Amino acid sequence: MGDVTYRDYAWTKKVPELNNAFCVTFIRNATVPEVIDALPTVGHPDQCDLTTLLSRSLESWEEIGSSNLLVGLIQHGDWVIMYENNGFIGARPELMQPLSAGREIVVHHGSENSYFFRYVDGESRTWFETLFAAERNGSTPDELVPIMRQIGGFELEPDESVKITEFHHQEATFALCDKLTGLRLTPQLLRAATFTLVEVVNNPSTPAAADRQPQRSAADEQTQGILDWARRQGHNLP
Repeated sequence: MGDVTYRDYAWTKKVPELNNAFCVTFIRNATVPEVIDALPTVGHPDQCDLTTLLSRSLESWEEIGSSNLLVGLIQHGDWVIMYENNGFIGARPELMQPLSAGREIVVHHGSENSYFFRYVDGESRTWFETLFAAERNGSTPDELVPIMRQIGGFELEPDESVKITEFHHQEATFALCDKLTGLRLTPQLLRAATFTLVEVVNNPSTPAAADRQPQRSAADEQTQGILDWARRQGHNLP
């Protein structure tokens, strides 16, 4: 684990897929098949690049919202990196805590309310809302404070005289994940990766993508309406 500060992740502010509505989960001592087997998945895994992952995540969200969520998995040494665009499977303790048995899991969920989670061998060690890092939870809430001070960017000692805009909690959380995992996240790593894409159940009543009827666009609906009207007028249409 080399020295890293929040400044090393200033670039994430300029990368849409890591600036809002994302979740990056690092799972140690695991393989991609093991993670898939441990999660409530449906359908069959697929291989894709980042561009395809982003577009399919958007399509899925527009179709069924958060009922099921797509995750992309990368094997990186003895770690599995799970990336979600507009997803939050990694931020669900009821899924991550049991998965961490015999493992370590570190999670950065970035959204309107952003969170950091760390699990070790089935135990929730530390978690907090990144904007309010002084308010930590878990079995060892203060364990990471020395590292967080070294990284900088966290509001560890709230002071009403200091404006929150002086803090860089998102960049700092990426740096904290880096320090704990020894994995340096870069744009090149994500954009050059081949992801194993899998659909994870968030609402058990939602069928897998392969079993869902495709939705028609507004233009298709309008065309169908015109054809139905023409048939009612006696026109012989196919």
